[in-house]
This record gives sequence, structure tokens and C-alpha cells, in this order.
Amino acid sequence: PWRARERARPPHEASPVSGVDLRQLALLVALHDTQSLNEAARRLHMTPSAASQSLQRLRARLGDDIVARQGNAYVVTPFGEGALEAFRDMLRLWG
Repeated sequence: PWRARERARPPHEASPVSGVDLRQLALLVALHDTQSLNEAARRLHMTPSAASQSLQRLRARLGDDIVARQGNAYVVTPFGEGALEAFRDMLRLWG
């Protein structure tokens, strides 16, 4: 199961996933499946620009190392892989 990065957090501070919307989770899943931002955007009926902005917000919220570029492909990092199954479960619940 996915766990937020281990660090001391005051009780009033929100978890890293708070403020992340389901579309951002779906984008990460689609990026994992396609390794292409354009294809992921197409699957989610988004423009590539909107997908890019959504990915930027997700990376800022969860950590910049959630996905990496390898040439033209996007690859979900081990940190992102750890979160991926939990995100898939959340999307199934809301599906």
C-alpha cells in the first residue's frame, strides 16, 4: 500500500493527497498506461495543455519525482508506482 513520505507532520497539516482531485489521479494512471501525455490527455478528454497543467499541480502536491521523462515518454517513478495502486482503487470506488 502507498504511504506518504515519512516525515514528522503537525496534526493540523493536510496529508499529501489532500487537494489532489480525481482527474489528477486518473492522469497519473493514464500516463502509466500510455507513457504519453498527449495520449493520456486524449483518453481523459483533456487538451494536452490542460493535462500538462494538471500534471504540474500533481507533481507540486505529491513531489516532483512522481513521474520522469525518458526521451519522449513519461515513466512513473518507484515513488509514483507505490501510489499507483492506491490511486487505481480510489478511481474504482468513484468510478
